[in-house]
Amino acid sequence: MLDPPVGEWADLYEPFRDPRAPCQQGKILPPQTLRRARAGYYGHLAHIDQQVHPLLEHLNLAGIAESTFVCFVSAHDEEMLGDHHLFAKALSFEGSARIPLFLRSPNGSIKPGVRIKQPVELRDVMPTLWECAGLAIPSTVEGKSILPLARGETGGWREYIHEEHVPNVQAPGLGSSHYIVNSQYQYIWYSRNGQEQLFDLVSDPTECNDLAGKAAYRDRIPGYRRRLAEELDGREEGFVEHGRLVTGRPVGPTLTQALPNTMIS
Repeated sequence: MLDPPVGEWADLYEPFRDPRAPCQQGKILPPQTLRRARAGYYGHLAHIDQQVHPLLEHLNLAGIAESTFVCFVSAHDEEMLGDHHLFAKALSFEGSARIPLFLRSPNGSIKPGVRIKQPVELRDVMPTLWECAGLAIPSTVEGKSILPLARGETGGWREYIHEEHVPNVQAPGLGSSHYIVNSQYQYIWYSRNGQEQLFDLVSDPTECNDLAGKAAYRDRIPGYRRRLAEELDGREEGFVEHGRLVTGRPVGPTLTQALPNTMIS
């Protein structure tokens, strides 16, 4: 089993390490304990994988395999698992934010082995299944069906996804974390002090090299700041003033009012 990746930036979280909560910071765990934890987790994953085949075989036995779409998607579960000395979720990194999504079509209507590079999120699962079932997708749905992407139709897809989590339980001094992720880069902004991170997810999928402070990427950061400011403009926390991100705003686990143009059900 490979050791967990540890980026050169991992000490960013070091000031917030709590010796009483080793599950929050993996750096203080003995290597063998960490290895056993990772092995146990992968054992759970292997068990889940083994249950997929019987399910598909039952579709065959029932005679409906060739008329059934199958979508496999997971929750986040443990996530970081010691990557960058971190455990648990609520973080912007790939180990916490990325989850598997597989879609199998009947009768070869989608070419097997297609890998979608565009940013997809959980809100896209419901409209995808509706289109698979031949149903009209309600106009109030915020997600989009990925069937066109699976068919190679990439026009009109979102350029990026904005996500956030508050408060940052593993590093309260960093405040809430917001990130913009597209098909190649991930930009992270911490609201309390304005700390920024930038990762090239194509060349560095384990996020070991933080590019935010490197001269070659200096011109790329302002564009991501503008995108994030557009996403947060008008929020009750006051994250944006005169088109610029503002640090140090108090944040809570929920908003007191709905976001503009958001459907509440």
